[in-house]
Amino acid sequence: MQQAAAAKTSKGQKLKSENERKRRATSETTYSPQHDRLQNALHHYLSKKFGKAKVRYESDFVDLAVEADGETTFFEVKIAPTPKRCIRDAIGQVLEYAVYPDQRRALRLVVVGDGRTSASDVSYLRYLCDEFKIPLYYRRWDWDSKTLGEET
Repeated sequence: MQQAAAAKTSKGQKLKSENERKRRATSETTYSPQHDRLQNALHHYLSKKFGKAKVRYESDFVDLAVEADGETTFFEVKIAPTPKRCIRDAIGQVLEYAVYPDQRRALRLVVVGDGRTSASDVSYLRYLCDEFKIPLYYRRWDWDSKTLGEET
């Protein structure tokens, strides 16, 4: 029997098959504890800055939360090579944590990674904040000084 030609996009790219298929089981996987290291270091930093009683660790799935001056800030740690990727990986999570199911639970959403921002990253964040009214920020963790950089 002759198979139909694979569907293609207008640019000649072959579309992915929609047929059911099997995926082989994968062997045991090792993962880097870098996320845990950063989360623990950030917890120590925030506890020193705000007091341990004002910092929540892994509460309601949020990596860290700080309650200070009547406001709550959620911190989501991401280990990715670039701030853009950290933001991409975090945005759905922090939005859900902050407003699901129907109330605002945090006034500030901070993505923390250890990559330096580019001018494009800064523009992207400003656009998200302005266009969608999202109080979203990126802060870089500096491993050498064990401090959190300014909000971007």
